[in-house]
Amino acid sequence: MKNLSNNAKKIAATYNRLAKTYDRMLGPLENDARIQEARRYICNSAKGNVLEVGIGTGINIPLYPTDCNITGIDLSEKMLEKAQIQAGKHHRNIELIQADVENIPFPDDNFDTVISTFTFCLVPNPVRGLNELCRVCKSSGSILLLEHVISHKSIVALLQNLFNPITVALLRDHINRDTTSLARNAGLQILQEKLVLGDIVKLIEGRPKPAKA
Repeated sequence: MKNLSNNAKKIAATYNRLAKTYDRMLGPLENDARIQEARRYICNSAKGNVLEVGIGTGINIPLYPTDCNITGIDLSEKMLEKAQIQAGKHHRNIELIQADVENIPFPDDNFDTVISTFTFCLVPNPVRGLNELCRVCKSSGSILLLEHVISHKSIVALLQNLFNPITVALLRDHINRDTTSLARNAGLQILQEKLVLGDIVKLIEGRPKPAKA
């Protein structure tokens, strides 16, 4: 866990403990047809050199086009081990690296596609992490996010805010973030938004905002 911040180390430790049962734990969510369709859309949209941040156990690996060159990063070594098994099972040659989305170890303008699915609910400083996505993505590239978001319905948002301390304590998972606004603040030019599961899971498609002349 060298070169990781203390917060990143804590998240890594949590998901090292959860790695063995993580896929079973999220089974009800991942078996939802709307989530599966959103994952397929995101992965089928990937082109060229692809970076997946928070690759986890590698659930997206079999969905990528075979002509993509995929790199995956995650904080948890145990999750990366599961992703490596998934890559081998589907005969995919993927570079897997333990790294923090807040400090991505790649140069500027390096990837054609950057993908995150259910990662930014965990990132301690989401604007910094989203800014890193914009930095490593080519100006002509695309950034695709599938994330938990705060509901616009007052009762649902109230419940999310009430339960958020529990999910943070157990999973370090913030379920009440306005990820669209955070992405804009980080320099993402949003091209499309789509509600996936009610209005608490959203697909966000964008690209790095053009630099000012």
